[in-house]
Amino acid sequence: HTRYISVTGVQTCALPIFSAERMAKALAGDMQGALHLQDKLVPLDQAIFIEPALAGAKCGLKILGRMNDEVRLPLVNVTASTTASIRAAMVHAGLING
Repeated sequence: HTRYISVTGVQTCALPIFSAERMAKALAGDMQGALHLQDKLVPLDQAIFIEPALAGAKCGLKILGRMNDEVRLPLVNVTASTTASIRAAMVHAGLING
């Protein structure tokens, strides 16, 4: 049974410290540590891409206080339920308090 470490570009930009730590652990052979971090971040990857394009990433960055969530057409802001999913995934990852 093989598990892979995955990194999305969105995740790397939004959470550089988590991404760097996860890759450092993997490259150092600490696959348990790398997979533990990945398991915390997978729900966030899934939530960010509930809706198409990068509006989910912008929503996540807004929750973190890093930017507003304005998007240009043809993109639209994510729905309230997607925002709630992104927020819950951030709580799961330990990025914000519930």
